[in-house]
Amino acid sequence: PVCHRELLIREFLCLFMHLLSMEAYSQLGTKPRVRIVDRVAETVAASWVAQPPDNDDVLAIRKEFYVSLNAAEMIYSTCSELLAENNPLSGDGLFQVAARRVTGISDGTDNPLTMMTVQHSLLSAWQLLDFPKWIQILQRAV
Repeated sequence: PVCHRELLIREFLCLFMHLLSMEAYSQLGTKPRVRIVDRVAETVAASWVAQPPDNDDVLAIRKEFYVSLNAAEMIYSTCSELLAENNPLSGDGLFQVAARRVTGISDGTDNPLTMMTVQHSLLSAWQLLDFPKWIQILQRAV
């Protein structure tokens, strides 16, 4: 069974994979985006469990990660903006949706304070991570 901490980490990884995908698409278009996102997803999935990939349990855990990644992408891809300014808690911006998902995992509720804290953390991380720079680096690497 997946522990609580792993669910939170996985959710953040899925969100940041989505952000990476969107930035790659906006900078490079479809084909380069696919190459970059696939390569990063393979690396993340491989490092999710630091054991040889021939173990059936490891393969199942990696498959579960890809299933989570695809499910999260289906949800996050419906968001048309990073942050819906008019509805900080119930809006359909990416950071609001992610905050609700993370809050639900972390404490099983829709605690407004937790949601605002998560949104603030996501916005700070988004600014610090400098996705355009990472796309440039990844484009040279793949």
